[in-house]
Amino acid sequence: ARQFLERMDKPDADLITGLAPAIAIEQKTTSKNPRSTVATQTEIYDHLRLLFARIGTTYSPVSGEPVTKDSPRSVAETLTERLDDRTRFYLCFPLPAHGKSSVRQELEVLRQRGFFRLVVLPTEKQVEKGTTESVLDLNETPPEKVRVARERLLVLVDRLAVKKGDEATLSRIADSVEQAFREGGGRCVALVARGGPRFDFSTFFERDGMRFEEPTPHLFSFNSPLGACPTCQGFGRVPGLDEDLIIPNPDLSIRQGAIAPFRTEQWNAYFRDLIRIAARERIDIDAPYRRLSDREKEIVWHGKDDYAGILGFFRFLEKHSYKMHYRIYHARFRGYSRCPDCEGFRLRKEALYVKVGGLHIGEVCELTTKDAWDFFEQLTLTPHQEAVAGRVLAEIRKRLRYLVEVGLDYLTLDRLSQTLSGGESQRINLATSLGSSL
Repeated sequence: ARQFLERMDKPDADLITGLAPAIAIEQKTTSKNPRSTVATQTEIYDHLRLLFARIGTTYSPVSGEPVTKDSPRSVAETLTERLDDRTRFYLCFPLPAHGKSSVRQELEVLRQRGFFRLVVLPTEKQVEKGTTESVLDLNETPPEKVRVARERLLVLVDRLAVKKGDEATLSRIADSVEQAFREGGGRCVALVARGGPRFDFSTFFERDGMRFEEPTPHLFSFNSPLGACPTCQGFGRVPGLDEDLIIPNPDLSIRQGAIAPFRTEQWNAYFRDLIRIAARERIDIDAPYRRLSDREKEIVWHGKDDYAGILGFFRFLEKHSYKMHYRIYHARFRGYSRCPDCEGFRLRKEALYVKVGGLHIGEVCELTTKDAWDFFEQLTLTPHQEAVAGRVLAEIRKRLRYLVEVGLDYLTLDRLSQTLSGGESQRINLATSLGSSL
């Protein structure tokens, strides 16, 4: 039934009577699925996927700014808002690039279609000398005589000036932007005259030179190839080194042998290299390992100068794995570690760019049920978001409240179902049954 959750709305009924299903709950851990978590078992995760797909805002990892698709009206409003009154600017689109066609061929096609004027951008050296953009007329300079790189040419659509509060000017800018989008393959450029700033707009879902995926429920599913992290396949962990086996007792210092692989006489040379680099980097080898700073732990694990580091040591063992005793020694410290690409959140990085209330879906699942309930209780929506996702948010709040009320306020939403005790599983099934409003 869950596959239809994002397609069908609940029936619009205030009360349904006459249905009295018996709730039969066994006191044992029923789930053996390694992907199942508290959030998926209670169906909270299905509602979270819907919530993030409907009202989530995608943020660029480069600038941290929201990613939006531009429309002619939004571009006109942005320019009117950002530029001062009576500021003159050119509205252009980039010179098209069809296959292997040359600049001359593109200019000839543009001239035939009625685009005679081009804005020629100055080079970096010209900018340093104070040179600004210039307008080139194809009626005066035929295409075969244009000797300018494609990247420096913009096709001029209109010359405009900002008039704040004037609806006619706003409409004219929007009409010109619509034409620029149509001719420029979804892209347009606003260039303030006489060396002013440049604004790039696009009808694509992109920002800072990156194109993003528009949020859909499948993008947030770690059980789907569309959303699962390709490195760990949606499990959140990958086979690798187990830090708890490498450093079994973090209360020991480096001198006392906190790093288990370096304790043997055969690999003592790595320990001596670490002692030498610790003296140069002022790392206290008599302090418990857990009290070392992040920078000091980084050196211990990744190495520096002559010291290969713990990871470098295990790379050496892998390289010489044709020797049986190397393979056996390496296997002693092997285990599952957090996926380095998705950082244990199980999803592709595109899904983690989408946030609601400042958190992405992976960070929400790291919260305990009590913290998640508080987070969603304090989450405020705009009237538009309330209309789109108000019902989904109410469902999430209700199910989290049931989990808290049955005494599971200490469980995180990403807790694996197979690690739950019998009593915890029983109460989760109870909360799920109550939350489904049967």
